[in-house]
Amino acid sequence: MSVTLKDIAEKAGVSPITVSRALRGVGRIGQETRRRVWGTATELGYQPVDYVIIPPPVKRGKADHSLQLLAPSIGSQHYNESGSLFLNRLFSGLNQRLRSSNGCVLMGHFDTVDDLIRTWKKHGYQGLILRQQLPRSWIRALQKIGPIVYAVEFDWQTGVDCVYSNELRSTADVLTEVYDRGHRSVAWLGVLDAYAPHQVVFSSNEKLEIADYLANTTSHGGRLAAWAHLCNFPPPDMDCHLVVVERDWRNKNLSQTVEEGIERIMKIDPRVTAIVAASDPVAVEVLRQLQARGIKVPEEMSLISYGGGEDLLRVDPTPASVQIPVETIGRVIPELIERRLAFPDATPVSIQFETVFDAGKTLATVPSA
Repeated sequence: MSVTLKDIAEKAGVSPITVSRALRGVGRIGQETRRRVWGTATELGYQPVDYVIIPPPVKRGKADHSLQLLAPSIGSQHYNESGSLFLNRLFSGLNQRLRSSNGCVLMGHFDTVDDLIRTWKKHGYQGLILRQQLPRSWIRALQKIGPIVYAVEFDWQTGVDCVYSNELRSTADVLTEVYDRGHRSVAWLGVLDAYAPHQVVFSSNEKLEIADYLANTTSHGGRLAAWAHLCNFPPPDMDCHLVVVERDWRNKNLSQTVEEGIERIMKIDPRVTAIVAASDPVAVEVLRQLQARGIKVPEEMSLISYGGGEDLLRVDPTPASVQIPVETIGRVIPELIERRLAFPDATPVSIQFETVFDAGKTLATVPSA
């Protein structure tokens, strides 16, 4: 005989509607109640749909079904140069998904993780969306109060769900595009950040674990790792050069950073015919500096960007780009949180979406020798 919601409710000492909400990960239900419902359901032999990674979307219902999410910054403020357009796209996808369950997402800045925890407990948020790499000790403290989802391209933490685009596939796509157009010497230009606004600057008294040092060096760690693999093991008839420029945001602006990168690229032999930039702001600055040097794009140098944001449309020619599905990433985040609310002990997952390559107007074909 199959287990019913009424069976679970009677044994757990709650109402059938509470059981329904707990198993679906919706509604204002405490973590202890959710765990008790799930424990009782498992004891009675209830079989969910194989603990699905993404549960079916919750239909629009009453106000108490609402999913209240918080997207904080801690210790540092996000501002325009650190990805506000990316965040706008992410929140657009989030809000699209949350409308199906009367939910909402709020942004907030907190000086310390303790301030964040106090606010969380006061207002009863049900999920936390992180765009900054945080120390593991902070993550463990936050996990005690609710589900966490990382929306970053690389994640060194354990026990946390994460969603982003697939950097290895993106690298393979770019490699295929430049190779098919005859490019045989390509520079992959990245930035290694220090004191960036999207980074948490740890105090000298902060107790850090060894993995924390991996997390707080760049926002493009997964991208650079994929590029490093390619450059260490390039195709037999191709030269791939990884150029990573260090940038201390306190005394080095983007123009200086890109200028250093271009200087290094221009010294590469055989001559580079295409530059792949780690982000849209870097690509726009590369284009500006190449044009200032009298280098024609794409006739003399091809250019590819990562991101595909609106800022690419403001320059001429429009750069070729790896289009990251930011809105899709945003739409999936609430579903990961609902999954975690419904099954707190579920195995953490990292979901990666494919990107789409847009040839734009800065990727030329190199004539055959």
